[in-house]
Amino acid sequence: MALHGQGQGDVRRRRVLLDSTSSHDEVDQRRRSSPRRQRRAYADEALKENQLRLCDLIPKAWWTILLFLLLLPGGMLLGIIQGYQHFHQQDDAVAATFALTGSGNISSWFASLLLLSVMIGSLQVYLLRRHKLDDYRGRYKIWLVVAAWSAITSLDASSGLHRLLDLAARRIPASGILATADGWWLLIASGLTGVLGLRLLVEIRRSVMSLIFMSLALIGYSGLLAVQLGWISLPAAIDTSLVGAMILLGSHMAVCMSIWVFARACFFSAQQFGRRRRHDSAHSEAGPHQVQHSDQSMAEEVDEEESWVEDEQEEEYLHVAAEDEEEMDEDVLEDDEEVAADDYQEESFEEYEDKDSDNCWGQSPYDDPHKDKAYSGYDSGLTSEEERLIAEGDEEVQSQDSASNREQEVARMQADDEQYSEGMDSDQWRKMTKRQRKKWRRRQRRAA
Repeated sequence: MALHGQGQGDVRRRRVLLDSTSSHDEVDQRRRSSPRRQRRAYADEALKENQLRLCDLIPKAWWTILLFLLLLPGGMLLGIIQGYQHFHQQDDAVAATFALTGSGNISSWFASLLLLSVMIGSLQVYLLRRHKLDDYRGRYKIWLVVAAWSAITSLDASSGLHRLLDLAARRIPASGILATADGWWLLIASGLTGVLGLRLLVEIRRSVMSLIFMSLALIGYSGLLAVQLGWISLPAAIDTSLVGAMILLGSHMAVCMSIWVFARACFFSAQQFGRRRRHDSAHSEAGPHQVQHSDQSMAEEVDEEESWVEDEQEEEYLHVAAEDEEEMDEDVLEDDEEVAADDYQEESFEEYEDKDSDNCWGQSPYDDPHKDKAYSGYDSGLTSEEERLIAEGDEEVQSQDSASNREQEVARMQADDEQYSEGMDSDQWRKMTKRQRKKWRRRQRRAA
């Protein structure tokens, strides 16, 4: 008995093991056959509609402008000056890092960063100014030139690109400042910077802060040019390289501040005189006609907003109607089949009545005028006069009944016309019974 029980236990264990292995195989096969689901890697904030726009880079608050365009660059400038004063006397790599001239140092990197920021700000102004309504001559294109020149100067500040002018200086015999690449670059850079700066003064004249910073930058560039050309002599106790670097970097900071402040002014001007408050600056001196023009523009804006609301409501109605049509497809098919069957039965019944009601003589075989006369006297013992009076009364009652029935039929037809002649919407369709739907379709087909 023990051996028998032990054998049964072994058989059970084998069955359980086989069942478990088969179930695991089935699960693995299902996993292999089923398509793998791709897990979501990013949240909704990574979608393009939730990303920052290019105009969001424009600083809106004054504290951001003071922090990122004045205090932070000013602190970096002070750090560069302190590093130069502590390490310029040493002849090692640390002194080269804090050098104020040449490329590959912190000052050149800082100048390149400032000029790159000027390029980005100029592009921002261009993207806004190109949509100005009163700029008929395309003056906004000057900002593309400013952006291109800022990119070139930024590249030169970090890499020393102007050294390529040495090839031209070797081929052209000249003396003095034109004998070196630095002299050629000084003349080219000062000329283009002066022309663009004067042009930008006219462009940003409506923004007081931008005008002030741009004027300071032009004054700094002019003073630096005068020092480089020897028109202004500095005392021997003053470090010329330190003063020149401070003036140059400070002028770059002033240009950057001016461009971004003007970009902020353009952004707020576009938002203020946008779709809701339009203003025609070309006719600002219209006098009493200005109020009439503003009222007319406001009325046009109200009409435009109302038309937008109506369009949205129409789109919503069409969307709901489309959903209702999808839901009613099966009901419509069934109703069409039932209406077709009813029409067929009505037509067959009308044909049967037409065939049976009229014989070759134009009257029914059951309508015998002599038959009533023959049996009238046999059934009742009334005189002819009494029969005539009774017949006249019956005719009057029948005429009254027919008139009332005719009036009821006319009223019912009028109600049906009022009910089914107008357009049908989804709500009214759902409230109708099948009989009413059949009748409406039948009347629509007859009208068509």
